[in-house]
Amino acid sequence: MSRRSLVPLALVLAACSPQQGGEVASPDVSISAGSGADAPAAVPAGPVEVENISGQSEAATWETVFDDGLSQYPGLYEYVRAASEAAMREMSEAAARDHANWQEDGAQWEWRPYDIGWTWEIVWSDETRVSVLQSWYEYTGGAHPNHGSGSVLWLVPEQRTVGLSELFEDGSEGSPAMTALLDAIRASLIEQKSQRLGEYFNADDQGMWLGDLTASAESFGAFTLALSTEPERAGGLIFHFDPYAVGAYAEGDYRVLVPQSLFRADLSADWRGVFAGEPDVSPEDLEP
Repeated sequence: MSRRSLVPLALVLAACSPQQGGEVASPDVSISAGSGADAPAAVPAGPVEVENISGQSEAATWETVFDDGLSQYPGLYEYVRAASEAAMREMSEAAARDHANWQEDGAQWEWRPYDIGWTWEIVWSDETRVSVLQSWYEYTGGAHPNHGSGSVLWLVPEQRTVGLSELFEDGSEGSPAMTALLDAIRASLIEQKSQRLGEYFNADDQGMWLGDLTASAESFGAFTLALSTEPERAGGLIFHFDPYAVGAYAEGDYRVLVPQSLFRADLSADWRGVFAGEPDVSPEDLEP
């Protein structure tokens, strides 16, 4: 049975939002929400009850688990829930079609039920901003399941998402901010790959894997804000790279921490006060 590629998160988020802004990045399923995407029109005023999503059929199982803390952010909760419901529905319908075809064809091989799971976790927040990490996995009958990450950075007062470029005075491609991030990300990935691959690491091979990384927000994919040694501040940014994004599947995920000191000078006035101190992140926090 061939592996089916499901609808990317970027397209799901676009379909659930009246406006979808510039930044979509990260290959395959997991993509960060672009800037300017709004919450659903009717947003409850107070805390809401968070309910997970789950379902099962003879063709598939699906589940989304939401952080209980999302109850305090009704607009954000409705936003990620809409995206999750759309993805779960798309997957279950695809599985039902493929299962029906399998039955009609009288295939001699055993049907392996499809499986998809999403989780949404609040990893950083202050009074007006919330950084959420999405972790996903899917199995659609291929040689192995796939997994990865997505992210949403949410402005509470404006009830909308924020793209990476919005954090900077100049977030355009090739700007000093994007160049500083690219340099830091590439250096960290090379170091991590060297440690992870050991004697099998070949620096000459990395051009193939890291060649798609450019000094642009779109190429960096999912990102979250890192905890800081100073309360209610962010100590940096964490970039999340799925398998295949910057290395072979067997290498797994990569997480890259960029301390705020490396890009603080390029932050916009609205975001400069958000970042301070050193990252309060342990090595375990960066493990895939």
